[in-house]
Amino acid sequence: MRTRINLSKLEEDLGYVFTNKKWLMTSLTHSSYSYNHPEVKDFERLEFLGDAVLKLVVSHKLFVLYPEMSEGDMSKLRAYLVSDKHLTKIAKKLNLQNYLLIGSSERTIKDSILSASFEAILGAVYMDSSLKQCYKIIDKLMNIKIEEYEEDSKTVLQELTQSLFGVLPEYKVIDVRGPSHSPIFEVQLSIDNKFFYTATGSSKKQAQSEAAKKALNDLRNIRRDNID
Repeated sequence: MRTRINLSKLEEDLGYVFTNKKWLMTSLTHSSYSYNHPEVKDFERLEFLGDAVLKLVVSHKLFVLYPEMSEGDMSKLRAYLVSDKHLTKIAKKLNLQNYLLIGSSERTIKDSILSASFEAILGAVYMDSSLKQCYKIIDKLMNIKIEEYEEDSKTVLQELTQSLFGVLPEYKVIDVRGPSHSPIFEVQLSIDNKFFYTATGSSKKQAQSEAAKKALNDLRNIRRDNID
């Protein structure tokens, strides 16, 4: 079990001071703690609400920031931004592991608990204030840029290829076509001279990212088949 410390520092990092501190306290209470302290509410209901708030805000921001982006691409980018992995990064920047109350049954604070607590905090802010305030917090803490999504795909692939083959993926631009003001880049990705993937994009980074996503899907299936 962990004790809550210096909640004013957490409010400072969030950029929001709660009017009703009970909302913040609840958002930091895991169900494993409430199990042994039934008088204390856990954050599961706030997590449910915060998840909806987060998806709405991120969807709106993607709609505004990228007016030419297709519905499919917006869905993929939103899925990355609201994923446990991405939310865990934000939770760790806020040091939520130092504030959470967990029961003795949880020996460690899992990433899933951290990401869930961050969503619960957004739900708590919504209940204590407004959706507008949630926008401000998400603006402050979440870098909603397509470049981050593209770089993340390449990073994940790099980790996977090193694990499977002990090599790094290699990218090569094999074609550039279209008008100079709106070129289309075609990139070939090779892994250990055994696996090859091609993809196109409006920038080299985007084309590399698309190729990395194709490779990730393929290599994950290979690893899964080997395990099976």
